[in-house]
Amino acid sequence: MAKQRGRVRWLLGVLGVALVVHLAVVFLYPYLVTDYLYKRLIERTGRNTLHHAHQPTPQDREVPMPSPDLIYSAGAYDVTQHPLHITAPLTGSYLSLSLYADNMDNFFVQNDRQVQHHQFDVIVVGPGDPLPHATGSLVVRAPSATGIILFRCFAGTRLALRKVADVQQQIHCTIWQ
Repeated sequence: MAKQRGRVRWLLGVLGVALVVHLAVVFLYPYLVTDYLYKRLIERTGRNTLHHAHQPTPQDREVPMPSPDLIYSAGAYDVTQHPLHITAPLTGSYLSLSLYADNMDNFFVQNDRQVQHHQFDVIVVGPGDPLPHATGSLVVRAPSATGIILFRCFAGTRLALRKVADVQQQIHCTIWQ
């Protein structure tokens, strides 16, 4: 009987440790992944600046599981001190803007069909910060002060690829004063 109780205690201990490890992984993993990507983007371009990728190849892993027809522009945002103003012209084909919080939650998506005034015009505000008065701009409150910006541009042909490369140079992230 004592031997059986010892086994039950051992089993409960193992289950308890497994539960703690499982919960730690489930809750921490999104933050760790975002932090890793955030730091890589900062090393490449700094904060509130975009890195414009080329057409992905099978060896590329700047974005997980890249599509060969999509060209990516990505950056690390930081709205700790000031809101961030993001603008981009339309390409004539699919273009989307996605914003991710520090825990990998996708809190904002806008594509070319949802854009008003023929360009992306978004102001990202930190949590708890006052909303700016911005006529014509869409104001988005981020759930975290830091996170990731991701543009996806469809380029199905060589001509479209050249146009996307031109448009990438016209995507701007500036501090909103």
